[in-house]
Amino acid sequence: MTAHTKASKIHIKRSFGDRLISVITYFVYAIFAFVCVYPFYYLIINSISANNLSERGKILFYPMEIHFTNYTNLSQIPGLTDAALMSVLRTVVGTVMTVIIAAFLGYMFTRQTMWKRKFWYRFVVITMYFSAGIIPWYLSMKTLGMTNNFLLAAGLVRDISDKLPECENIMHFKTQIDVYNKGLTGEDGKYYGIPSEMTDTSPTTLTDDVIYSSPMLRWDLYKEIGSPDIADLDGLLDALKAIQDAHPTNADGDLAYAFTLWADWDGNDNMIGIANVVQLTTWYGEKIKQSAILKPDNTFSPIYDRANAYYKITKWLNKAYQMGLVDPESGEQDWNSIMNKLQTGRAYLMWYSWEVSFWNSVDRLNDGTAFIFIPVGDQLYYADADRYYGSDRMFGIGSKVEGEKYVRIMEFLDWYASPEGVTFQHAGIEGLNYTVGEDGKFVPFHDDALMANLPVPDEYVGEDGVAGHHHRIINRTISGGAPSGAPPFL
Repeated sequence: MTAHTKASKIHIKRSFGDRLISVITYFVYAIFAFVCVYPFYYLIINSISANNLSERGKILFYPMEIHFTNYTNLSQIPGLTDAALMSVLRTVVGTVMTVIIAAFLGYMFTRQTMWKRKFWYRFVVITMYFSAGIIPWYLSMKTLGMTNNFLLAAGLVRDISDKLPECENIMHFKTQIDVYNKGLTGEDGKYYGIPSEMTDTSPTTLTDDVIYSSPMLRWDLYKEIGSPDIADLDGLLDALKAIQDAHPTNADGDLAYAFTLWADWDGNDNMIGIANVVQLTTWYGEKIKQSAILKPDNTFSPIYDRANAYYKITKWLNKAYQMGLVDPESGEQDWNSIMNKLQTGRAYLMWYSWEVSFWNSVDRLNDGTAFIFIPVGDQLYYADADRYYGSDRMFGIGSKVEGEKYVRIMEFLDWYASPEGVTFQHAGIEGLNYTVGEDGKFVPFHDDALMANLPVPDEYVGEDGVAGHHHRIINRTISGGAPSGAPPFL
Protein backbone atom coordinates (compact mmCIF):
# COMPACT_ATOMS: atom_id res chain seq x y z
CA MET A 1 0.00 0.00 0.00
CA THR A 2 1.35 3.37 -1.04
CA ALA A 3 0.75 6.30 1.23
CA HIS A 4 0.26 9.70 -0.33
CA THR A 5 1.00 12.64 1.84
CA LYS A 6 -0.57 15.89 0.77
CA ALA A 7 1.82 18.79 1.15
CA SER A 8 0.31 21.62 3.01
CA LYS A 9 1.25 25.24 2.54
CA ILE A 10 2.55 27.05 5.53
CA HIS A 11 1.29 30.59 5.81
CA ILE A 12 3.39 32.91 7.89
CA LYS A 13 1.48 35.79 9.17
CA ARG A 14 3.45 38.98 8.49
CA SER A 15 3.25 41.86 10.86
CA PHE A 16 2.64 45.43 9.85
CA GLY A 17 6.33 46.16 10.45
CA ASP A 18 7.39 43.37 8.06
CA ARG A 19 5.10 44.67 5.34
CA LEU A 20 6.32 48.22 5.88
CA ILE A 21 9.97 47.12 5.58
CA SER A 22 9.14 45.28 2.35
CA VAL A 23 7.43 48.35 0.90
CA ILE A 24 10.37 50.58 1.84
CA THR A 25 12.84 48.04 0.42
CA TYR A 26 11.00 47.79 -2.89
CA PHE A 27 10.68 51.57 -3.06
CA VAL A 28 14.38 52.19 -2.38
CA TYR A 29 15.49 49.59 -4.92
CA ALA A 30 13.03 50.98 -7.45
CA ILE A 31 14.64 54.41 -6.97
CA PHE A 32 18.09 52.87 -7.45
CA ALA A 33 16.91 51.10 -10.60
CA PHE A 34 15.42 54.34 -11.94
CA VAL A 35 18.62 56.28 -11.22
CA CYS A 36 20.62 53.65 -13.10
CA VAL A 37 18.30 53.29 -16.10
CA TYR A 38 16.97 56.84 -16.58
CA PRO A 39 20.24 58.46 -17.82
CA PHE A 40 20.40 55.94 -20.67
CA TYR A 41 16.71 56.39 -21.42
CA TYR A 42 17.17 60.17 -21.30
CA LEU A 43 20.01 60.02 -23.84
CA ILE A 44 17.97 57.86 -26.20
CA ILE A 45 14.80 60.00 -26.15
CA ASN A 46 16.83 63.19 -26.58
CA SER A 47 18.81 61.74 -29.48
CA ILE A 48 15.63 61.03 -31.46
CA SER A 49 13.76 64.22 -30.51
CA ALA A 50 13.84 67.62 -32.20
CA ASN A 51 17.25 69.18 -31.44
CA ASN A 52 15.83 72.61 -30.64
CA LEU A 53 13.54 71.09 -28.00
CA SER A 54 16.37 69.03 -26.57
CA GLU A 55 18.62 72.10 -26.31
CA ARG A 56 15.97 73.90 -24.27
CA GLY A 57 15.60 70.95 -21.89
CA LYS A 58 12.03 70.14 -22.97
CA ILE A 59 12.64 66.41 -23.41
CA LEU A 60 12.37 64.73 -20.02
CA PHE A 61 10.16 61.64 -20.08
CA TYR A 62 9.14 60.92 -23.67
CA PRO A 63 10.42 61.85 -27.16
CA MET A 64 8.90 64.69 -29.16
CA GLU A 65 9.01 65.30 -32.93
CA ILE A 66 10.86 62.04 -33.47
CA HIS A 67 13.60 61.95 -36.13
CA PHE A 68 16.77 59.92 -36.73
CA THR A 69 18.93 62.60 -38.37
CA ASN A 70 21.39 62.54 -35.48
CA TYR A 71 22.11 58.86 -36.07
CA THR A 72 22.48 59.47 -39.80
CA ASN A 73 24.99 62.26 -39.08
CA LEU A 74 26.76 60.03 -36.56
CA SER A 75 27.36 57.41 -39.24
CA GLN A 76 29.08 60.04 -41.38
CA ILE A 77 31.69 61.07 -38.80
CA PRO A 78 35.15 60.42 -40.31
CA GLY A 79 37.07 57.73 -38.44
CA LEU A 80 34.08 56.45 -36.47
CA THR A 81 34.52 52.91 -37.80
CA ASP A 82 38.21 52.93 -36.93
CA ALA A 83 37.44 54.24 -33.44
CA ALA A 84 34.83 51.52 -32.92
CA LEU A 85 37.25 48.87 -34.16
CA MET A 86 39.92 50.17 -31.79
CA SER A 87 37.50 50.00 -28.86
CA VAL A 88 36.59 46.41 -29.73
CA LEU A 89 40.24 45.44 -30.12
CA ARG A 90 41.16 47.01 -26.80
CA THR A 91 38.30 45.21 -25.09
CA VAL A 92 38.89 41.85 -26.74
CA VAL A 93 42.69 41.85 -26.57
CA GLY A 94 42.71 43.26 -23.04
CA THR A 95 40.16 40.74 -21.78
CA VAL A 96 41.82 37.75 -23.46
CA MET A 97 45.28 38.68 -22.16
CA THR A 98 43.95 39.27 -18.66
CA VAL A 99 42.21 35.89 -18.58
CA ILE A 100 45.27 34.07 -19.94
CA ILE A 101 47.68 35.69 -17.47
CA ALA A 102 45.26 35.17 -14.56
CA ALA A 103 44.87 31.52 -15.56
CA PHE A 104 48.64 31.00 -15.55
CA LEU A 105 48.98 32.58 -12.14
CA GLY A 106 45.98 30.73 -10.77
CA TYR A 107 47.35 27.40 -11.93
CA MET A 108 50.80 28.05 -10.49
CA PHE A 109 49.41 29.06 -7.11
CA THR A 110 47.53 25.76 -6.86
CA ARG A 111 50.78 23.80 -7.09
CA GLN A 112 52.21 23.05 -3.69
CA THR A 113 55.64 22.52 -5.26
CA MET A 114 55.85 26.07 -6.64
CA TRP A 115 59.01 27.82 -5.45
CA LYS A 116 58.22 30.34 -2.69
CA ARG A 117 54.51 29.84 -3.36
CA LYS A 118 53.24 31.66 -0.25
CA PHE A 119 55.47 34.66 -0.86
CA TRP A 120 54.42 35.09 -4.51
CA TYR A 121 50.78 34.46 -3.70
CA ARG A 122 50.77 37.19 -1.03
CA PHE A 123 52.85 39.47 -3.27
CA VAL A 124 50.19 39.27 -6.01
CA VAL A 125 47.18 39.47 -3.71
CA ILE A 126 48.39 42.56 -1.86
CA THR A 127 48.58 44.48 -5.17
CA MET A 128 44.86 43.79 -5.60
CA TYR A 129 44.08 45.73 -2.42
CA PHE A 130 46.64 48.53 -2.65
CA SER A 131 47.50 50.69 -5.67
CA ALA A 132 50.20 53.35 -5.94
CA GLY A 133 47.99 55.39 -8.27
CA ILE A 134 47.93 56.38 -11.90
CA ILE A 135 51.26 58.26 -12.00
CA PRO A 136 53.47 55.29 -10.95
CA TRP A 137 51.42 53.10 -13.31
CA TYR A 138 52.08 55.51 -16.18
CA LEU A 139 55.80 55.66 -15.36
CA SER A 140 55.93 51.85 -15.38
CA MET A 141 54.18 51.69 -18.76
CA LYS A 142 56.52 54.36 -20.16
CA THR A 143 59.60 52.50 -18.90
CA LEU A 144 58.35 49.32 -20.57
CA GLY A 145 57.71 51.23 -23.84
CA MET A 146 53.98 50.54 -23.66
CA THR A 147 52.60 54.07 -24.08
CA ASN A 148 50.92 55.27 -27.29
CA ASN A 149 51.64 52.04 -29.11
CA PHE A 150 48.52 49.89 -28.96
CA LEU A 151 48.68 49.48 -32.75
CA LEU A 152 52.18 48.09 -32.37
CA ALA A 153 51.23 45.78 -29.51
CA ALA A 154 48.25 44.49 -31.48
CA GLY A 155 50.45 43.89 -34.52
CA LEU A 156 48.50 46.24 -36.79
CA VAL A 157 51.44 48.37 -37.96
CA ARG A 158 54.53 46.97 -39.63
CA ASP A 159 58.16 47.72 -38.85
CA ILE A 160 59.57 50.01 -41.59
CA SER A 161 63.13 50.10 -40.24
CA ASP A 162 64.46 48.31 -43.33
CA LYS A 163 63.26 50.94 -45.84
CA LEU A 164 62.99 54.23 -43.97
CA PRO A 165 66.76 54.96 -43.74
CA GLU A 166 66.85 54.74 -47.58
CA CYS A 167 64.26 57.54 -47.91
CA GLU A 168 66.46 60.59 -48.34
CA ASN A 169 63.67 63.18 -48.21
CA ILE A 170 61.94 61.71 -45.16
CA MET A 171 65.24 61.32 -43.31
CA HIS A 172 65.66 65.09 -43.62
CA PHE A 173 63.49 64.90 -40.47
CA LYS A 174 65.53 62.10 -38.83
CA THR A 175 65.82 63.85 -35.46
CA GLN A 176 62.07 64.25 -35.20
CA ILE A 177 61.36 60.71 -36.44
CA ASP A 178 63.84 59.20 -33.97
CA VAL A 179 62.22 61.02 -31.04
CA TYR A 180 58.72 59.99 -32.11
CA ASN A 181 59.52 56.31 -32.60
CA LYS A 182 61.55 55.98 -29.42
CA GLY A 183 58.43 57.22 -27.65
CA LEU A 184 56.53 54.35 -29.28
CA THR A 185 58.98 51.52 -28.71
CA GLY A 186 61.55 52.67 -26.17
CA GLU A 187 64.26 51.53 -28.61
CA ASP A 188 66.71 53.40 -30.83
CA GLY A 189 66.70 52.60 -34.55
CA LYS A 190 63.25 50.99 -34.67
CA TYR A 191 60.78 52.74 -36.97
CA TYR A 192 57.03 52.15 -37.15
CA GLY A 193 55.67 55.56 -38.08
CA ILE A 194 56.39 58.96 -39.58
CA PRO A 195 54.88 61.85 -37.60
CA SER A 196 52.80 64.29 -39.62
CA GLU A 197 53.26 68.07 -39.94
CA MET A 198 56.93 68.17 -38.89
CA THR A 199 59.00 71.28 -39.56
CA ASP A 200 62.74 71.74 -40.12
CA THR A 201 62.97 74.86 -37.94
CA SER A 202 63.17 74.31 -34.16
CA PRO A 203 60.81 73.48 -31.27
CA THR A 204 60.68 77.16 -30.23
CA THR A 205 60.38 78.82 -33.64
CA LEU A 206 57.17 80.57 -34.70
CA THR A 207 56.99 80.98 -38.48
CA ASP A 208 53.23 81.48 -38.98
CA ASP A 209 52.51 85.06 -39.94
CA VAL A 210 48.81 84.75 -39.07
CA ILE A 211 47.32 83.90 -35.67
CA TYR A 212 45.41 80.63 -35.82
CA SER A 213 42.37 82.01 -34.00
CA SER A 214 41.39 85.69 -33.86
CA PRO A 215 38.22 87.75 -34.49
CA MET A 216 37.79 88.60 -38.18
CA LEU A 217 35.00 90.74 -39.69
CA ARG A 218 34.06 91.76 -43.23
CA TRP A 219 35.99 95.00 -43.78
CA ASP A 220 33.24 96.69 -45.83
CA LEU A 221 30.57 95.92 -43.22
CA TYR A 222 32.84 96.99 -40.37
CA LYS A 223 33.48 100.33 -42.13
CA GLU A 224 29.75 100.70 -42.77
CA ILE A 225 29.01 100.75 -39.03
CA GLY A 226 31.69 103.37 -38.44
CA SER A 227 34.80 101.24 -37.78
CA PRO A 228 34.28 101.44 -33.98
CA ASP A 229 37.09 100.78 -31.54
CA ILE A 230 36.28 97.49 -29.82
CA ALA A 231 37.40 97.35 -26.21
CA ASP A 232 36.16 93.90 -25.15
CA LEU A 233 33.87 90.99 -26.02
CA ASP A 234 30.73 93.01 -25.31
CA GLY A 235 31.92 95.64 -27.76
CA LEU A 236 32.47 92.92 -30.35
CA LEU A 237 28.87 91.73 -29.86
CA ASP A 238 27.62 95.30 -30.29
CA ALA A 239 29.49 95.61 -33.59
CA LEU A 240 28.20 92.26 -34.81
CA LYS A 241 24.63 93.16 -33.85
CA ALA A 242 24.90 96.41 -35.81
CA ILE A 243 26.13 94.50 -38.86
CA GLN A 244 23.42 91.83 -38.58
CA ASP A 245 20.67 94.40 -38.08
CA ALA A 246 21.82 96.23 -41.22
CA HIS A 247 22.20 93.01 -43.22
CA PRO A 248 19.78 90.31 -41.97
CA THR A 249 20.29 88.41 -45.23
CA ASN A 250 23.07 87.88 -47.74
CA ALA A 251 22.98 89.15 -51.33
CA ASP A 252 20.79 86.19 -52.34
CA GLY A 253 18.20 86.89 -49.65
CA ASP A 254 19.20 83.97 -47.38
CA LEU A 255 19.25 84.59 -43.63
CA ALA A 256 22.65 85.56 -42.29
CA TYR A 257 23.92 85.65 -38.71
CA ALA A 258 26.93 86.91 -36.83
CA PHE A 259 27.69 83.37 -35.61
CA THR A 260 27.08 80.10 -37.40
CA LEU A 261 28.47 77.21 -35.36
CA TRP A 262 28.90 73.46 -35.59
CA ALA A 263 29.40 70.74 -33.02
CA ASP A 264 30.98 67.80 -34.86
CA TRP A 265 34.52 68.84 -33.89
CA ASP A 266 33.87 68.64 -30.16
CA GLY A 267 36.42 66.45 -28.42
CA ASN A 268 39.09 66.83 -31.12
CA ASP A 269 42.70 67.65 -30.38
CA ASN A 270 42.53 65.84 -27.03
CA MET A 271 40.39 68.63 -25.63
CA ILE A 272 37.65 68.47 -23.05
CA GLY A 273 34.86 70.86 -23.82
CA ILE A 274 33.11 72.51 -26.72
CA ALA A 275 35.45 73.15 -29.66
CA ASN A 276 33.82 76.50 -30.39
CA VAL A 277 34.73 77.57 -26.85
CA VAL A 278 38.11 75.87 -26.55
CA GLN A 279 39.46 77.47 -29.72
CA LEU A 280 38.45 80.95 -28.56
CA THR A 281 40.14 80.81 -25.16
CA THR A 282 43.37 81.54 -27.05
CA TRP A 283 42.05 85.10 -27.54
CA TYR A 284 43.03 85.61 -23.90
CA GLY A 285 46.33 83.76 -24.05
CA GLU A 286 44.96 80.52 -22.58
CA LYS A 287 45.47 77.13 -24.23
CA ILE A 288 43.37 74.12 -23.26
CA LYS A 289 44.67 70.57 -23.40
CA GLN A 290 42.37 67.93 -21.98
CA SER A 291 41.13 69.28 -18.64
CA ALA A 292 43.93 71.78 -17.91
CA ILE A 293 44.44 75.37 -19.04
CA LEU A 294 47.89 76.80 -19.72
CA LYS A 295 47.79 80.48 -18.78
CA PRO A 296 49.98 83.35 -20.07
CA ASP A 297 52.13 83.26 -16.92
CA ASN A 298 53.02 79.57 -17.63
CA THR A 299 50.87 78.26 -14.80
CA PHE A 300 48.14 75.64 -15.14
CA SER A 301 44.57 75.95 -13.97
CA PRO A 302 41.56 73.57 -14.01
CA ILE A 303 39.11 74.13 -16.84
CA TYR A 304 36.18 74.67 -14.45
CA ASP A 305 37.73 77.70 -12.72
CA ARG A 306 35.41 80.64 -13.44
CA ALA A 307 38.32 83.04 -13.55
CA ASN A 308 39.53 81.35 -16.73
CA ALA A 309 38.73 82.21 -20.34
CA TYR A 310 36.72 79.00 -20.86
CA TYR A 311 33.97 80.34 -18.61
CA LYS A 312 34.34 83.83 -20.10
CA ILE A 313 33.91 82.60 -23.69
CA THR A 314 31.05 80.24 -22.79
CA LYS A 315 29.18 83.09 -21.11
CA TRP A 316 29.90 85.34 -24.11
CA LEU A 317 28.51 82.83 -26.62
CA ASN A 318 25.42 82.42 -24.47
CA LYS A 319 24.93 86.19 -24.48
CA ALA A 320 25.30 86.18 -28.28
CA TYR A 321 22.57 83.53 -28.45
CA GLN A 322 20.27 85.61 -26.24
CA MET A 323 20.86 88.60 -28.53
CA GLY A 324 19.72 86.58 -31.54
CA LEU A 325 23.17 86.60 -33.15
CA VAL A 326 23.60 82.81 -33.37
CA ASP A 327 22.33 80.85 -36.35
CA PRO A 328 19.43 78.73 -35.01
CA GLU A 329 20.66 75.80 -37.11
CA SER A 330 23.95 75.72 -35.19
CA GLY A 331 22.83 72.86 -32.97
CA GLU A 332 22.03 70.61 -35.93
CA GLN A 333 24.52 71.44 -38.68
CA ASP A 334 27.96 69.96 -39.21
CA TRP A 335 31.05 71.35 -40.90
CA ASN A 336 29.80 70.34 -44.36
CA SER A 337 26.76 72.58 -43.87
CA ILE A 338 28.90 75.43 -42.61
CA MET A 339 31.11 75.58 -45.71
CA ASN A 340 28.22 76.62 -47.96
CA LYS A 341 27.23 79.40 -45.57
CA LEU A 342 30.78 80.74 -45.41
CA GLN A 343 31.04 80.72 -49.18
CA THR A 344 27.73 82.58 -49.65
CA GLY A 345 28.25 85.32 -47.05
CA ARG A 346 25.86 84.04 -44.39
CA ALA A 347 28.27 84.51 -41.47
CA TYR A 348 29.64 87.83 -40.23
CA LEU A 349 32.33 86.53 -37.84
CA MET A 350 35.14 84.11 -38.59
CA TRP A 351 38.06 83.21 -36.34
CA TYR A 352 40.11 80.37 -37.86
CA SER A 353 42.97 81.59 -40.06
CA TRP A 354 42.13 78.98 -42.72
CA GLU A 355 38.37 79.59 -42.48
CA VAL A 356 38.52 82.85 -44.43
CA SER A 357 39.75 80.96 -47.50
CA PHE A 358 36.13 80.00 -48.14
CA TRP A 359 35.31 83.69 -48.73
CA ASN A 360 38.46 85.74 -49.20
CA SER A 361 40.06 86.10 -52.64
CA VAL A 362 42.49 88.52 -54.27
CA ASP A 363 39.56 90.39 -55.81
CA ARG A 364 37.75 90.69 -52.48
CA LEU A 365 40.91 91.81 -50.75
CA ASN A 366 41.32 94.48 -53.40
CA ASP A 367 37.72 95.72 -53.27
CA GLY A 368 37.56 95.70 -49.45
CA THR A 369 34.93 92.97 -48.98
CA ALA A 370 37.27 90.37 -47.45
CA PHE A 371 37.42 89.24 -43.81
CA ILE A 372 40.30 90.77 -41.87
CA PHE A 373 41.51 90.74 -38.28
CA ILE A 374 39.82 93.37 -36.08
CA PRO A 375 41.69 93.94 -32.79
CA VAL A 376 39.84 93.77 -29.48
CA GLY A 377 41.40 95.91 -26.77
CA ASP A 378 41.54 93.47 -23.85
CA GLN A 379 42.75 90.43 -25.78
CA LEU A 380 46.19 88.79 -25.68
CA TYR A 381 46.52 86.08 -28.33
CA TYR A 382 48.11 82.68 -27.90
CA ALA A 383 50.04 81.09 -30.79
CA ASP A 384 51.60 77.62 -30.99
CA ALA A 385 55.25 77.32 -31.95
CA ASP A 386 56.15 75.28 -35.02
CA ARG A 387 55.38 71.58 -34.76
CA TYR A 388 59.01 70.64 -35.02
CA TYR A 389 58.39 67.11 -33.75
CA GLY A 390 55.12 66.78 -35.65
CA SER A 391 51.56 66.34 -34.48
CA ASP A 392 50.06 63.47 -32.52
CA ARG A 393 49.21 61.64 -35.77
CA MET A 394 51.51 59.51 -37.88
CA PHE A 395 51.84 57.83 -41.24
CA GLY A 396 52.04 54.06 -40.75
CA ILE A 397 51.80 50.96 -42.95
CA GLY A 398 49.61 47.96 -42.19
CA SER A 399 51.37 44.87 -40.90
CA LYS A 400 50.07 42.74 -43.82
CA VAL A 401 51.49 44.99 -46.54
CA GLU A 402 54.40 43.28 -48.27
CA GLY A 403 56.41 43.15 -51.51
CA GLU A 404 55.93 45.65 -54.31
CA LYS A 405 53.02 47.39 -52.59
CA TYR A 406 55.17 48.09 -49.53
CA VAL A 407 57.99 49.44 -51.72
CA ARG A 408 55.61 51.70 -53.67
CA ILE A 409 54.09 53.14 -50.49
CA MET A 410 57.51 53.98 -49.10
CA GLU A 411 58.54 55.56 -52.42
CA PHE A 412 55.38 57.67 -52.39
CA LEU A 413 55.92 58.82 -48.79
CA ASP A 414 59.51 59.78 -49.62
CA TRP A 415 58.27 61.83 -52.62
CA TYR A 416 55.56 63.33 -50.38
CA ALA A 417 58.34 64.71 -48.14
CA SER A 418 60.38 66.05 -51.09
CA PRO A 419 60.40 69.73 -52.12
CA GLU A 420 58.10 68.84 -55.03
CA GLY A 421 55.71 66.93 -52.78
CA VAL A 422 55.68 69.66 -50.15
CA THR A 423 54.94 72.24 -52.86
CA PHE A 424 51.87 70.24 -53.88
CA GLN A 425 50.78 69.99 -50.26
CA HIS A 426 51.11 73.67 -49.43
CA ALA A 427 50.89 75.56 -52.72
CA GLY A 428 48.77 73.32 -54.90
CA ILE A 429 49.07 72.79 -58.65
CA GLU A 430 50.99 75.15 -60.89
CA GLY A 431 48.63 76.75 -63.37
CA LEU A 432 45.63 76.06 -61.16
CA ASN A 433 46.56 77.50 -57.76
CA TYR A 434 49.63 79.56 -58.61
CA THR A 435 51.97 80.70 -61.36
CA VAL A 436 55.73 81.28 -61.19
CA GLY A 437 56.98 84.75 -62.00
CA GLU A 438 60.20 85.66 -63.82
CA ASP A 439 61.87 86.22 -60.45
CA GLY A 440 61.01 82.66 -59.40
CA LYS A 441 58.40 83.69 -56.86
CA PHE A 442 55.02 82.00 -56.67
CA VAL A 443 52.07 84.23 -57.55
CA PRO A 444 48.59 83.17 -56.31
CA PHE A 445 46.30 82.22 -59.19
CA HIS A 446 42.70 80.99 -59.01
CA ASP A 447 42.63 81.41 -55.26
CA ASP A 448 38.91 80.64 -55.54
CA ALA A 449 39.61 77.14 -56.91
CA LEU A 450 38.19 75.49 -53.79
CA MET A 451 35.11 77.69 -53.55
CA ALA A 452 34.38 77.49 -57.28
CA ASN A 453 35.21 73.76 -57.46
CA LEU A 454 37.34 74.38 -60.54
CA PRO A 455 38.36 71.34 -62.65
CA VAL A 456 41.93 70.15 -62.25
CA PRO A 457 44.28 69.62 -65.22
CA ASP A 458 43.79 66.39 -67.16
CA GLU A 459 47.03 64.84 -65.93
CA TYR A 460 45.62 64.79 -62.40
CA VAL A 461 42.45 62.91 -63.42
CA GLY A 462 42.48 59.22 -62.53
CA GLU A 463 41.73 56.26 -64.77
CA ASP A 464 38.14 56.28 -63.52
CA GLY A 465 37.71 59.84 -64.81
CA VAL A 466 37.55 61.30 -61.32
CA ALA A 467 39.98 63.97 -60.21
CA GLY A 468 41.97 63.12 -57.11
CA HIS A 469 41.15 65.14 -54.01
CA HIS A 470 44.23 64.95 -51.81
CA HIS A 471 42.30 66.06 -48.74
CA ARG A 472 40.16 62.92 -49.05
CA ILE A 473 43.10 60.60 -49.65
CA ILE A 474 45.63 62.11 -47.22
CA ASN A 475 44.39 64.87 -44.96
CA ARG A 476 47.72 65.28 -43.18
CA THR A 477 51.10 66.47 -44.45
CA ILE A 478 54.52 65.10 -43.58
CA SER A 479 56.00 68.59 -43.55
CA GLY A 480 54.21 71.37 -41.71
CA GLY A 481 55.68 74.07 -43.94
CA ALA A 482 57.60 74.75 -47.09
CA PRO A 483 61.08 73.20 -47.10
CA SER A 484 64.12 75.37 -46.65
CA GLY A 485 65.01 77.12 -49.89
CA ALA A 486 61.60 76.70 -51.50
CA PRO A 487 60.55 79.65 -53.69
CA PRO A 488 58.40 82.07 -51.68
CA PHE A 489 55.02 83.47 -52.60
CA LEU A 490 54.98 87.01 -53.87
